[in-house]
Amino acid sequence: MENESFKSVYERAFREIDAAIEKEDWFLGFANSVSYLEHLGYWLLRWYCIKENIEIKKRLKNLKVSTIALTLYLLKLIDTDTFTKMNTIIKERNKLIHPIEPGLSYRRQKEKEKAIKLLKDAKHCIAKFKEKIGH
Repeated sequence: MENESFKSVYERAFREIDAAIEKEDWFLGFANSVSYLEHLGYWLLRWYCIKENIEIKKRLKNLKVSTIALTLYLLKLIDTDTFTKMNTIIKERNKLIHPIEPGLSYRRQKEKEKAIKLLKDAKHCIAKFKEKIGH
């Protein structure tokens, strides 16, 4: 991903989320969505630190996605709606990856419509990151 332009990273994120929706692959959809939120959220924070001459870039590398979301919100880099959507997506990903009942499938737990809405919300959050940085 290092050689890839940010524009193509955003486009790839959107394509992968759309493909997961089309295939109804909720595991991959949520795993990829949160990975992109974490990765692109990190870069938004890094951009902010460089812009504001804040020397904490090395400490950003170890932040969890939920901490990245909170930091973006506290710095007013994302609005309340985006923050709420990010947290909801992260919680759903955690339920899917760390189920309470072994063997309980996501398809039985959640309706298709809810999964699709949340994955579209992930695209919305990623688009907000893109707007903020201006890529």
